[in-house]
Amino acid sequence: MKHGSEIWLGELLRSWQALAPGDEATQAAVARLLGFELAAIEAPPPEPVAPAPLPEPARPERAAPHPPPAGPPPARPVPQHFVPDLPRASEPLRERDPQREWQAVEALARADTVARPAAAPPELFRPEWARTLVTTLAARRLPGRAIDEARLVRELANGHPLRRIPRLRRWTLTLGVQLLIDVSPGMEAFAADQIALSERFVEAVGEAHMEEWLFADCPLRGVFADADDVAWRAPQPGVPVVAVSDLGLGAPPDHLARAGVQEWLEFAARLAARGSRLTVLSPWPRAHVPSALGECIAFVEWDRPTSAAQVRRLLERHDV
Repeated sequence: MKHGSEIWLGELLRSWQALAPGDEATQAAVARLLGFELAAIEAPPPEPVAPAPLPEPARPERAAPHPPPAGPPPARPVPQHFVPDLPRASEPLRERDPQREWQAVEALARADTVARPAAAPPELFRPEWARTLVTTLAARRLPGRAIDEARLVRELANGHPLRRIPRLRRWTLTLGVQLLIDVSPGMEAFAADQIALSERFVEAVGEAHMEEWLFADCPLRGVFADADDVAWRAPQPGVPVVAVSDLGLGAPPDHLARAGVQEWLEFAARLAARGSRLTVLSPWPRAHVPSALGECIAFVEWDRPTSAAQVRRLLERHDV
């Protein structure tokens, strides 16, 4: 800085160049001699280096804001599930007691835990065929009132003497039926089916025309109705007999008292001597029946595929 002299700053610079002072104090002394006063200049502190800014994530473009509507916004419809009586979140909850509220809710009825009885198994005969099948089993094919004209002409043409007028045969229930139900160990699994079958026979034939007995293994060993055993008695001549039995085929191995083939052959022979047909209704297939026994009895499979037409054709071959 110059103080009213005619020495200029350039002369100070030339003096420093000629004298070559070695430090700042010598430079300041030379400047004072020339009328200059050096002011101390402090260097500004270095500016802190700011970290590089992270790239901002891309923001979705927003549509330009719409101008606010001129009037008040329309009232929004209240949803159907909105219940105005419920407390709002902004209401104080100090006076509420959740435990009392929960106890005020009506308890639901307890589930029924009582064991329900199992559904009854379906009948072995189809329900829509059962009545017809039972009626066919109990019927006999006997001569009716209608004259068998074809047979009459054939007998006269062959020169045979006419001892009686031939009549056409028809199925009838007038003779009734004797129903025998096997209760041996092999038939225990079919106890409910036997009861249902007995009711079917009562409906079809009538209790007055039906005789029912229980037996074990073979009727020749005795029959019973309640508790006392009695000897089996053959029905009136011509009355059909239906035995519901497995003929010993389904007996367990430890059941040594099962009936044999010979015992059933004797029973069928006694009925045939009185003109009565023996029909055995069995849950076992016909292929398991001994051939000697299958020739003298009408064996009917107690199963759903059995039809009334099949039973009728079978009984026609065994009716005399």
